[in-house]
Amino acid sequence: MAIHICVVGGFMLAGCLPKSKSVTQSHQRQSEGLTRVEEIQNLVDGRLTGCGKSLALLEADAESAVPDLTNERALWRSAREQYEQVRFFVEEFYPEFHSVHIAPWFSSSPQQGFHYIERILFSSSSSPSWTNIDGATGGMNTSYVQIIIGAIYTLPVPDSGIFKGLQHMLADIDTVKFSGLDREYSGNSMNDVFSNYTGLDTVYGYYSDSVYRYSPAIDSIFKARWKSAWENMPADSNSFYTMNKQNYDSLYLHPLEDAVKQVATVFGAQLQ
Repeated sequence: MAIHICVVGGFMLAGCLPKSKSVTQSHQRQSEGLTRVEEIQNLVDGRLTGCGKSLALLEADAESAVPDLTNERALWRSAREQYEQVRFFVEEFYPEFHSVHIAPWFSSSPQQGFHYIERILFSSSSSPSWTNIDGATGGMNTSYVQIIIGAIYTLPVPDSGIFKGLQHMLADIDTVKFSGLDREYSGNSMNDVFSNYTGLDTVYGYYSDSVYRYSPAIDSIFKARWKSAWENMPADSNSFYTMNKQNYDSLYLHPLEDAVKQVATVFGAQLQ
């Protein structure tokens, strides 16, 4: 059963029609004269700036006299959504920040980053440790997110690095998000996958005209596989965790990964 999402209060909810353009249409340039890489740098800047603002608001709420748990959870989801759309960039160009300080999925008891905050905010307790949330959000924002924002335009960003980051992001859907590591907390993995697909959609928009000129077939294959991967996601979070993941992998996710590899070859990048 197909699912669509929309953004409400800064984060994604199931059951709404998507507001963003599909990759069946080319994205318009944000500004004339910008290169693909400059467009992507601007995208990353915007999403991480939004992420940082949500984290700052979360920190401020945790410091307030009467913290609002519902608001803090919404702010966490908002920050997470925006980060996941551009995680391909951070994961490729700032891997230590991503894996250790921002999104340390593989630690069963993370001490910092999104999943540490998640574990506190979405536990069964109605009175989480606001002091720990305050410290964790402030540290993640000022020590890592803002540092990355300040350095986005200062390092070389080859097309090959962009495609490697996208490849890793899709691989993480299979190895990490399908694992259900967050199920006892927020159950946000399904939203994370849609954020990843949205990020891939946006980035491809900056390459699509060149891909089409080189090979209409490669362009058509990518768009069709992205659409299939999006539309064949489960209808709700419970179905997401119980679905036949091997079936989804073989029919939709792995073909989409192969399509990314094909697109990368147009720009001289050979992905493993």
